[in-house]
Amino acid sequence: ILPPPILTRLKRGEYPIADTYDNVTILFTDLVGFTSLSTTMSAQELVTMLDGILGRFDVIVEKAGCEKIKTIGDAYFMVGNLTKRLQEPVKVVLETGFQMIVSLDSLSVLRMRVGMHTGSVVAGLIGLTTVAFDLWSDSVNTASRMEATSLPGGVHVTQMSYDHISHLKEYVFVPRQMVVKGKGELTTYFVILPTLELHNMRIPTPQDVMDASTDCKGKGHAVSRPADI
Repeated sequence: ILPPPILTRLKRGEYPIADTYDNVTILFTDLVGFTSLSTTMSAQELVTMLDGILGRFDVIVEKAGCEKIKTIGDAYFMVGNLTKRLQEPVKVVLETGFQMIVSLDSLSVLRMRVGMHTGSVVAGLIGLTTVAFDLWSDSVNTASRMEATSLPGGVHVTQMSYDHISHLKEYVFVPRQMVVKGKGELTTYFVILPTLELHNMRIPTPQDVMDASTDCKGKGHAVSRPADI
């Protein structure tokens, strides 16, 4: 799937295509427990379930004016403020993340981790027989690590993202001290939306977040998933 501006450039014969974008907000999601659940399902059941979940995400992302980059297994990778520039990209991506949580909750008993970061990325086309549009940068890795250390029911964000949304009164921001692979100890924020209505997922309390942060810091571990992107 190529963004329209990139497709236009490709049709004009421009190749290679590579650009740097600043102030891009990157969001990753990952379905908790999906791998174990998938072993109990037929191929048809598995693809049907994933298509239903990720298809809903596609609609949410498109309506928000954001851009899907790709799916990686059961993980979803999307951005705001890339080829489509937004007025308040961090706020829009945060809202999109919570809409995705609600969408999953209405479709499945699965839970989902969500993480995001704001920074610069390199975007371009790669491949010969199959051309793909992808992003690379430390910012992408950081967003992925926010997802890996998140909790279901909220959105885990970096300081860079937090600085753009800290004024939003409808959210609760719980600070966390995290040891993150390749980054050392960081102050991050777990964002809770108290008015969120969930049926299968429980909204974490600030105490839940603090307890999880203490566990991670106490173990002093680096995030084992995912590998560098």
